Amino acid sequence: ATIERVKLHLGLADREAEAFAKASFYNTAQSFLEIFLNDRFSMDFVTVERPELLRQMMAEGQPGVLATAHFGSWELMGTLISQTAHRQTMTVARKQKDPVVSDLIKELRGESKLVAVDHRAAAGPTLECMRNRGIVGFLADHNTSRKEAIFLPFFNNIAAVNMGPAMLSVPAAALVSPVV
Repeated sequence: ATIERVKLHLGLADREAEAFAKASFYNTAQSFLEIFLNDRFSMDFVTVERPELLRQMMAEGQPGVLATAHFGSWELMGTLISQTAHRQTMTVARKQKDPVVSDLIKELRGESKLVAVDHRAAAGPTLECMRNRGIVGFLADHNTSRKEAIFLPFFNNIAAVNMGPAMLSVPAAALVSPVV
């Protein structure tokens, strides 16, 4: 099914689609395993294309929103902001359905002093963090319920895009930056 979707949405031939799908699964596995680096992760592992923007985002002042997707390790972005920012930081994360996986991820986040709130209860803590001129990291590529979404084109389909990061950043006049 994955190869067929890659062929359909990216217009790739059979062999290219298979190679792309394998590379995608490899990247996902690597990203998951990077969770175990949280306590050893540092800026030494990061390439910053526009360091002046990172310095502006991490310096005290205006609240900030960092938006990313499931490309690379989401967990490492949270660790990065908790180590780099000179102010309150938090991330919004979806609770895992498997309690064993959820407990493992919670324990690994604790090692990095990463504050994470469940996406279903994020509005209050997120707004409070931004009122205190903090930084909040969001995964913006989750499929979401119809009432929480705006529908946008994505690879020749319409996708439900989470409006949470945008709606929470507006009242706080937060700086918003994409992160990969």
